[in-house]
Amino acid sequence: VNGDFDGRWTFKNTGTRTWETSEVDFVYVSGTKFQTNVDSLDLPKQVKPGESVEIIIDMVAPKDAGNYQATWSFKQGSISFCAVSILITTK
Repeated sequence: VNGDFDGRWTFKNTGTRTWETSEVDFVYVSGTKFQTNVDSLDLPKQVKPGESVEIIIDMVAPKDAGNYQATWSFKQGSISFCAVSILITTK
């Protein structure tokens, strides 16, 4: 409860287009705001088809015990793709 942690994910580009750092962001969409500093991140590197990228976000667990959920997604312009749901249970 109320502890700091890193949200850490590795994503693989299984598509046919390169994810450019200047074009694709990882963005908070809805739910509990676990993140402490940002609601949107630029990709840390270009990700070609078949390559992977690690995303790390500073987060804090909710103060009260319970189940919490948040959704993040990759976004290019107005198009969202690869939505990610985060479920946290605090005791």
